[in-house]
Amino acid sequence: MTKQLDIYEFSRLAAVSTATVSRAFAPNSKISDKTRQRVLTLAQQLNYAPNVHARRLAGERTGVIGVVFFNQQKFFDYFALELIREISLCAARLGYSILLEGPAPEEARAQVAERMLALVRGKAIDGLIILGCSYDAGEHEVLRLVSDFPAVVIGAGQPAAPLKPDVVCVDFCQGIRETLPALRLRKLPALLGAHSLEDSKLQTYLTLLREAGIIIPPERIGCCTPEDSSECAKQLLERGCDCLLCLTDRVGAAAIRRCRHAGRSIPGDVWVIGMDNLEFSAMLSPTLSTIAIPLAQLAETTLTRLTERIATPEAIGAVIELPTRYIARESTDQN
Repeated sequence: MTKQLDIYEFSRLAAVSTATVSRAFAPNSKISDKTRQRVLTLAQQLNYAPNVHARRLAGERTGVIGVVFFNQQKFFDYFALELIREISLCAARLGYSILLEGPAPEEARAQVAERMLALVRGKAIDGLIILGCSYDAGEHEVLRLVSDFPAVVIGAGQPAAPLKPDVVCVDFCQGIRETLPALRLRKLPALLGAHSLEDSKLQTYLTLLREAGIIIPPERIGCCTPEDSSECAKQLLERGCDCLLCLTDRVGAAAIRRCRHAGRSIPGDVWVIGMDNLEFSAMLSPTLSTIAIPLAQLAETTLTRLTERIATPEAIGAVIELPTRYIARESTDQN
């Protein structure tokens, strides 16, 4: 088996210093593009890779960003998969790789938090992206423990109390408001897919609908898991609902299937509107109208803030909200 080159042997073959070799592998380091490319090309030819552990001992950056999910349900859903893809692509453009940590089945959140803290304390990563936060007391304590480490939280909304890490979240208001003119054409709209009546997206929807004069009583609010959403949609259809406002695209897809099984035409009898704009929403039959979350922008904003944090860890945290927009497709009759 061929012996792995160490940095001294490789730097001699590359005719550069060991410091230049280290900078060539470090994202955002001060080195010319020409020199970096020459070093990286030779490294590929010679199958050379830097010793990450040695770089940690030397206090250098690893070129790795940790991505941690607290919530098991969100970790395995379609939205998370597409968001992780966008984060990975954006990180690669910036010269980083990602290390993904999420809960195993039946694993307590505290165990995930402990693994996350081990990455931070062991300097295995340069920065941290935290997803699936509900901003409860336990998570605030974990976030406090990493407050001196470069970190960005991707949240469903703004936290009630200030956090030192940056928070990047989504503002659903604009996208929901864009649906309102069309919703006034429906007699019995319903909301579907909230985990509970306290769900933040549900409450935002209800508030904006109420401001527009559209009142949805409790019997037209379907609280359910994605797995139960088809049965919940069936119950709402039996109550005469003619527009199903779904809090995720996955629930929207289940609603379309249920309408088909019930013999209801879309959009003739019933409208269905999702939320997320995941790839499959444009592949359904009919295609799903949806409130689009800007996943690529969410990833880019998060990585931009994180790289700024890595460069200046002492910076004060900020809350950044990204707007949504409504995309009308075949599941609503708006042509």
